[in-house]
Amino acid sequence: MQIKVFILVIVFSYIKITNLKAQEECDAKKVFEITQCSDIVIGPKCITLNVIPDTQGIHFNYEWVMGDGAVKKGEKIEHCYDHFGTYVVSLNLIDPSNNNVIFNEVAKQVTLDSSLVPFIEIISKEVVTGIPIAFKYGMDIPSNYEIAKAYWDFGDDEYSCDAKPVHVFNKPNTEVKLMLIGKTDVDGFEVCVSKKLALANYNIDGVNLRNIFDEKENKLSFKGRFLEDNVHYMLVEKGDKVEEYHQMEIIEDKYTLLLNPERDYTMYAWKGNLFTESVSFSTAGVDGEALNFMLKQALDKLFASEPLHFENITFINNKTNELVDGLPFDANVKLLNDYKNLKIEVGFYTHTKGRPDANLKISNKRADYIKNRLISEGISENRITMVTAETNYSLLNSCYGIANCDMEDESLNLKANFKIISIETNQNNNVN
Repeated sequence: MQIKVFILVIVFSYIKITNLKAQEECDAKKVFEITQCSDIVIGPKCITLNVIPDTQGIHFNYEWVMGDGAVKKGEKIEHCYDHFGTYVVSLNLIDPSNNNVIFNEVAKQVTLDSSLVPFIEIISKEVVTGIPIAFKYGMDIPSNYEIAKAYWDFGDDEYSCDAKPVHVFNKPNTEVKLMLIGKTDVDGFEVCVSKKLALANYNIDGVNLRNIFDEKENKLSFKGRFLEDNVHYMLVEKGDKVEEYHQMEIIEDKYTLLLNPERDYTMYAWKGNLFTESVSFSTAGVDGEALNFMLKQALDKLFASEPLHFENITFINNKTNELVDGLPFDANVKLLNDYKNLKIEVGFYTHTKGRPDANLKISNKRADYIKNRLISEGISENRITMVTAETNYSLLNSCYGIANCDMEDESLNLKANFKIISIETNQNNNVN
């Protein structure tokens, strides 16, 4: 006897739907207080199985093998699985008159997937602290699904129940959570997802980082093409074991500084053989408007400080280990010992009189002399770079090869210039 049996499968969920009314009052905070949201999906993992028999008038009992180890009996049954996945459900027919069993009369594959996962999208182009950031959510759902509630947790004790909320963050790193509650034509569902945000920072436009060394340069009597340089500013950020460096050369005078909340900052400035005492400020507990004023005060202090400078070292003519005056060298040693984070280059010109090869040898020997003396004074070798005419021909004086070089230009060729190339902020003794 041929028996025809059909299985009707309905997927549903036992998720309880509450408060599906319009969101006049936002209870998102209460929702997140009682719900642990960590990218969970509580969706339809339950099914209803219903037999549509065509057994030619013969009565059978029905036994369902659910594919997860469970067995249920009845013409219509409900079953909830613990996990998403694909299961093969088979139906056994039992003849009640003799208990004979027709195994696997019908088999049906049922797939329960977790594709019901929302995503958080940021609408705003600029994602920084201190300005409004707009969000929205998206989720691919079947046509018979309907979103009834959206709950947002912005990670700073602020919440929203809007579909497209706008929020202002005051901290650079946070986690936004979204919970959606909805319904189907059978029951309901609940999904939750989180998104970590690495927000930029306070965006301060139009900062004037000007050349603060012009007046000092004009007061100094020496010249030298080796010392020609742009003004360098460096902003160092510290906090929560973060240390970042932002170095700017001043060619145009307007800059945008990006500052993170709850951080300590130090700014340095140098040009050639000139540098300033550093200035420090903190963004801890300061909002964007007050931060502009604080930064202006810090820069005013930096600009008002009297620049320090390295002296030129002058050798006696044709000598490689005798200085005209030892005091400038001693002053440079003191600066290097006082400010242990300065790294320098020492540049040497060559005399224009006599044979070029002999003059280059003199330049190299003078470089060795200065380097060895600095090391003997306790200056670490990795802080010193020697640049001679042999390694960088741009150091040759502009009147090289000209017989009638005037004495002012010729006097440069007897000097060694100390030039700052970087400030290493990981030293214990910084420029301060």
